[in-house]
Amino acid sequence: MTTPEFVWEKAPAELTLPDGEVHVWRADLDQPAARIEKLAWTLSADERERAGRFHFEQHRMHFIAARGVLRALLGRYLNRVPEQLGFCYSDQGKPALDEKTGEATLCFNLSHSRTLALYAVTRDRQVGIDVEYRRRKVADEQIADRFFARAEVEALEAFPVALREAAFFKCWTRKEAYLQARGEG
Repeated sequence: MTTPEFVWEKAPAELTLPDGEVHVWRADLDQPAARIEKLAWTLSADERERAGRFHFEQHRMHFIAARGVLRALLGRYLNRVPEQLGFCYSDQGKPALDEKTGEATLCFNLSHSRTLALYAVTRDRQVGIDVEYRRRKVADEQIADRFFARAEVEALEAFPVALREAAFFKCWTRKEAYLQARGEG
């Protein structure tokens, strides 16, 4: 059984975010070097320093792309250039716009796995999002037993074997998105 491909709409020229809406964006993190260089210029000094700590070049480039795209998106919502945005972080590391940016009502979350990043943006409520690359060795019963509630494990075991991996990742990403929204992911 395969799921139908989701059709993503093109971004409108002007972004508005009415109360009660959540906008979900995706980005391909494999970008040409020239694009990565432009995105890197939008990052803050601490983000550039953080990018520099990655051992593998590919991971560094993906981090720069993910953070640069986040800044570009939030900049569009706020009508500001991306490099003017400032972030603060919760004790668990969840980013939020800082007081100097002056837009406390805009809330967001991001997740990335391999070459794909997802972003959720809303107003006046915490939001979480998660994306995971499906790895067969992650989707096993020991992981489910450790991190899932007993009822979730039982529901997972009720699936035919051929569908369990997909069911595992649906449960995992939903739980992770919830924890991200709470700032605990």
